[in-house]
Amino acid sequence: MLSDSPKQPKSLSRTASLDALTDDLDTLATNLAHHATRLASELITKHYVISRLRVFLILESSDKRVWEARFHPPTASYFRLSQAARDALGQLYRPEQLYRGCGVVAAEIAPASSVTPDLFGVADGDERQDQLLEQDKLLETVVSINRKSGKITMPATLPAKGEQAKTRFQLPLFEVD
Repeated sequence: MLSDSPKQPKSLSRTASLDALTDDLDTLATNLAHHATRLASELITKHYVISRLRVFLILESSDKRVWEARFHPPTASYFRLSQAARDALGQLYRPEQLYRGCGVVAAEIAPASSVTPDLFGVADGDERQDQLLEQDKLLETVVSINRKSGKITMPATLPAKGEQAKTRFQLPLFEVD
């Protein structure tokens, strides 16, 4: 049987090697924020949400340190994914080690339409739930703008002060000109 709709992926990942071995926390944080942004943009564009996010750092020895976050309700929110990446970095980072790469892997992917919203949180005036809904709308707007003009980049994905912009960070994501 032929289908014109793409098959739903089992996982989505955004990873990259670093330009050089580093122990710099800001460099790792910037790279993970960049990966979380790219992942959230793809999830929103394809109308998916996730229940699980794995964040990893690749050591100089090529071993991986992995941390996992679970989301209930499932999400595609940049803000929730980037917060999970920051939390993971806090758990995984060791200043005495050198790192060669990092990334994020989304798992337990579902169509966004299959998720029942947290009606009780909204009905009870849960400010956190309201903020998440507003943030999701904001990111959807940013993704829509970037499809047309590509002019917006999230500040967390920009290089730390004093660093040169890397080629892969010159992609327009979420900074308003």
